[in-house]
Amino acid sequence: MWGVFYDRLNIEAEQSQLREDVTEFVEVLREQQREIPHIDSVEGLYHRVQSLEEDVAAIRESLEDVVDDPR
Repeated sequence: MWGVFYDRLNIEAEQSQLREDVTEFVEVLREQQREIPHIDSVEGLYHRVQSLEEDVAAIRESLEDVVDDPR
């Protein structure tokens, strides 16, 4: 059970860091006056979001297992 709590903290920290990174990225784009970002510049963020979604799905599944456990 503590593992789920620890994973949740890690995901929340990753979400916070990702939010900061996206905000910083948008600010850089605004400073450079680009209207459309190049695909290479957002690819890393895309992969981090995808990984975060997979982590959330795994935690959700773990929580469902804990809730469904008849003990």
